[in-house]
Amino acid sequence: MNRIEIVLNLALTYSILVLPQLVIASTIAGFNALEFHAWGFVLAILVVMVSLIVFSIAAGLAVRNYYQALGIFPFVSWIIILLSPAYYDMRNLNIIFQDFLLVNPLTHYLNWIRSQLGSQATVPLYISIIYISLFLFFLLVFLARKLKGIYILERI
Repeated sequence: MNRIEIVLNLALTYSILVLPQLVIASTIAGFNALEFHAWGFVLAILVVMVSLIVFSIAAGLAVRNYYQALGIFPFVSWIIILLSPAYYDMRNLNIIFQDFLLVNPLTHYLNWIRSQLGSQATVPLYISIIYISLFLFFLLVFLARKLKGIYILERI
């Protein structure tokens, strides 16, 4: 197995571990939604999963030290979730803070998913899709350059 296959297998393994919670939450959200666009919702979930997997791999390759990652990643995850409209409505915030939140990719993921559940989008959906596409493209370029020179200590 080469290095890219190992990294992809690890990412797929963690994705499968998250799958039961995702199916349960999606089912509950679908039944409680005002209107439910099933194919758009599934597409949004898949794109979000792929983006988060790619982001996680890129962040792991950027840090390169397992023990530093254990301390950094929970804090960074907490900050990213806190600085997104996950728990509050973005439209009620100051315009400067709204603009600040638009830099966070999680804001655009939530915008896309919520729009498929019948909620009003905080920004036009095409802006979120363009932002996510560009974010994913730059992460994939970063990964393509970084995966050439990694060294994996684990035995296969």
